[in-house]
Amino acid sequence: MNVLYISNLFPDRTEFNRGLFNARLVRHLVQYCNIKVLSPRPGFLFWKTFTPCNEDIPAKPVYQVVPYVPICGSRWNHILMAIALKRAFKNIYSEFKFDIVLGSWIFPDCCAVARLSREFNIPFISTALGTDVHQYIKNPTRRSIIIKELTHCSAIITVSNSLARILQTAGFPENKIHTIYYGVEQNIFKPGDKSDARKKLNLPQTAPIILFVGNFLPIKGLLLTIESFNTLVKKYRLNNPLLILIGSGPLYKKLKQKALSLGIANNIIFAGTKTPQDIATYMQSADALCLTSINEGVPNVVLEALSTGLPVVTTRVGGIPEIITDDNLGKMITERSPELIADSIYQVINNPPDKNHLINHSRRYDWNKTAQEYINLLGKSVADFRSAK
Repeated sequence: MNVLYISNLFPDRTEFNRGLFNARLVRHLVQYCNIKVLSPRPGFLFWKTFTPCNEDIPAKPVYQVVPYVPICGSRWNHILMAIALKRAFKNIYSEFKFDIVLGSWIFPDCCAVARLSREFNIPFISTALGTDVHQYIKNPTRRSIIIKELTHCSAIITVSNSLARILQTAGFPENKIHTIYYGVEQNIFKPGDKSDARKKLNLPQTAPIILFVGNFLPIKGLLLTIESFNTLVKKYRLNNPLLILIGSGPLYKKLKQKALSLGIANNIIFAGTKTPQDIATYMQSADALCLTSINEGVPNVVLEALSTGLPVVTTRVGGIPEIITDDNLGKMITERSPELIADSIYQVINNPPDKNHLINHSRRYDWNKTAQEYINLLGKSVADFRSAK
């Protein structure tokens, strides 16, 4: 089976963490099918070129800059993307007769691909990840476009049951929606010696260490994370605790200012963007992962933390309760309260759950299993499409 994978969330050498979860899926799908990648890059830097990461070379990614109008462009961005992608779509098909298209990120990416798939009479599956459902379905303009364009796709894959329920409520047929969880690279995210990890990272041996990994975006609730850490510092008077923030994004300056205004800037490390291997080492060094998101699909960082034996303190949102299924894996907070989050972090630090329980729980999320579920659905969709002709 030949598959064309399309999403703007796909890495290149300058943005090696961009949509890394999508790249991991593709890297495992190549074991079961022939697959190529077309990655639109929204913007107007048409002269810019992109180079794939070494691990993605087998999928021969084609990067295409496409026009994107922020805010007021909701009515047209999927159309602009479809027009910009059409030539690359056609050229790839002339050399690589793909049987089906698999897209990720429902707007504008999958809405654009839906138009191309109808035009070229090729079956199409859309994947919904989290923010693309939580935020876009609430926007009347985007919601109407999403429902109109994706109604005729063969299937919609969600990364959590909570996303599936939102799409069903929005009007998508239940029989077209399939939940397939992403996996964990357990050869990377594995348990390690905490002392050795701290030596490697030049971190203090006895300090309590709280970790965040992700984009510095409003939906991640990082201001609440810092406020909760401040409460932890002031209330429990721990010995030089550290909050390490791995990632980058538009909230960086605001987060720095918040730390300064609370008087805890010396206790917060902005570590920047890190490779998966480095992130695994930070997880091995830490006492808890803290994630106070406003909403989520199923964040891979939670699965990765569990895989290293790191307990999680998180808000009870999106698909997270589908992963953190008992209190022995960490703590989930239903209120966005700095004090409740600080108390939960303190409890986890002072009474950590059994590492083996966390690690064994994470092993059910396996990329090979995920890839096989995708292949089964892709194959069925191709067969159904051909039999309906």
